Amino acid sequence: MKKQWLISSAVCGIFMVAQVASAASLMQVYKQAVKSDPTFKAAYATEMSVAEAVPSSLASLLPQIGFTSSARWLKPTTDSNNYALSSAHTNAPFHATLRQRVTDVNLNVTQKIFDFNNWLQLASASASVKAAKATYNAAAQDLMQRTSQAYFNVLQARDMLRFTIAEKKALYQEYRQAKEQLSVGVATITDVDNAKAAYDGAIADYITAKNDLANEHENLRSITGVLYSSLNPLKQTIPLVVPAPININKWVSVGVQQNWNFVSSKYNTLAAKRDILAARGGHLPTVSAQARYDNVLTRTYDGKGRTRVKGPSAEIDVSLPIFSGGAVTSATRKAIADYELASSQEEVTYRQVVNATRQAYLGVMSGIGSVKAQRQAVISNQSALNGNKEGYKIGTSTMVDVLLAQKALYKTQRDYAEARYSYVMAIIALKQSAGTLSADDLVRINSWLYSPSSHPRAVHKKTGKRTSAHNKSKIKSKKMTVKKTSVKKKPLTKSSTAKVKKKKSTTRYI
Repeated sequence: MKKQWLISSAVCGIFMVAQVASAASLMQVYKQAVKSDPTFKAAYATEMSVAEAVPSSLASLLPQIGFTSSARWLKPTTDSNNYALSSAHTNAPFHATLRQRVTDVNLNVTQKIFDFNNWLQLASASASVKAAKATYNAAAQDLMQRTSQAYFNVLQARDMLRFTIAEKKALYQEYRQAKEQLSVGVATITDVDNAKAAYDGAIADYITAKNDLANEHENLRSITGVLYSSLNPLKQTIPLVVPAPININKWVSVGVQQNWNFVSSKYNTLAAKRDILAARGGHLPTVSAQARYDNVLTRTYDGKGRTRVKGPSAEIDVSLPIFSGGAVTSATRKAIADYELASSQEEVTYRQVVNATRQAYLGVMSGIGSVKAQRQAVISNQSALNGNKEGYKIGTSTMVDVLLAQKALYKTQRDYAEARYSYVMAIIALKQSAGTLSADDLVRINSWLYSPSSHPRAVHKKTGKRTSAHNKSKIKSKKMTVKKTSVKKKPLTKSSTAKVKKKKSTTRYI
């Protein structure tokens, strides 16, 4: 059985050789996604926009300085029927025209001394900025998860297509063999019909698998903006790692403290709470001080010359709103409703984090057993198929038995491939839920992929001999641990692993 497994692995390796040479790795795809993904760019722009809320709120508390200057030319005309204003020698109505030119220059400085509303708005803006930063960190981790998911979806779809092609070829050979045996009287027409039905089904599966692969390529291109013709495949032997500590409740505890989506929701709730106080502050008085310097020059053309008024002045303004038509009360009610909404959303996020962390942890633990079981199932089904083929030759098995064994083998191969990819994504999901996913984790997973130098049939540059990726019978043990980190650190720069410890075991730890 072991020999058959190695032969099967070698066949898979031969299929991958041509693609690995020019294929893109997970890290290459991720770096391209960082530059091209529109969702991540939108998250960055949102953070930059919200970050301006603090300077904007602070501006209302700082001195306001203004300079104004104006020049006016006036030519008012005065008419009156009051004869007392007329000349002493005439009884004509009074008529006069006064021409003036006024130049006004002033400098104003205003400083708010007490404005409770503005101070609370500044505090709310500060919490909103922290929430935006946490949301951006969550978007950075989400980009890692989405890129990895799209990458491995392509690999899985390619494996499905490869298995479908192999199954189609095998079923075609069975169909041809059944027709030949029918011609010599060894097989029946029922055997031929069964083989033909199985082959027709394989053709339909092939068309579906080919379309699925094209769709997955397009899904990856929607993130990276690049259509990759080939990606580095997952190695036949990957480390089976378990979470450390092996305690689901501790992982949940870390997730509640460090998950960026939950951190963002907590800051949003805090901002909403401060908005309530700010709205209630609309009933409080405001105090502001104002200083100004005026320089007003008035020139008249009635023989009286000019007048200049200049000098500093200062005043303190106190404003107490008594009734504003119910606007303050309405704003307060709205702020309370917004706070209740934010609190509910925080609770929803909390439950989602707990649920996602527990599911991801269980996914990693069950994934280890699933990969091992599916690997053994492939070996067993291969042996069963070989046995049925030999039995068909000597008459102890029918064509139906061979076809069923063939179908069971390819099903277990698909299940094995799916189990491997699901296991890798469960590791990423667990780290993301815990808030510790970083680029270092993608680098580690990237080492589980074939590269031109690590492929089983790659040629060594110095010796000119082919290397093998399956020449190690023992697997080194590692621990992947999770560290508690400050929520202020960004996942792109923080390592989430502890020191590697070696153990004599076939199970790895992460």
